[in-house]
Amino acid sequence: SDRSQHLMLLNRLGSLQKASGDLAGAEKSYQRAMEIATILHGERDPEVATAANNLGVTYTEMLDLVKAENLHMQ
Repeated sequence: SDRSQHLMLLNRLGSLQKASGDLAGAEKSYQRAMEIATILHGERDPEVATAANNLGVTYTEMLDLVKAENLHMQ
């Protein structure tokens, strides 16, 4: 579906942004990916876990350890 492709592209975009040092951009991409994955699959789906992990790693790199820990605990 279009939403599934959008989800995949957002995760890839987030990865590219993070690799290039655009952590704020990666954060936004991963947040949106997590929202879409939750809508498509529900909160307990592996796609949501992947997006949450990506976002958590980004928060860790941003040194926002509280947000990172909260995501990793979900």
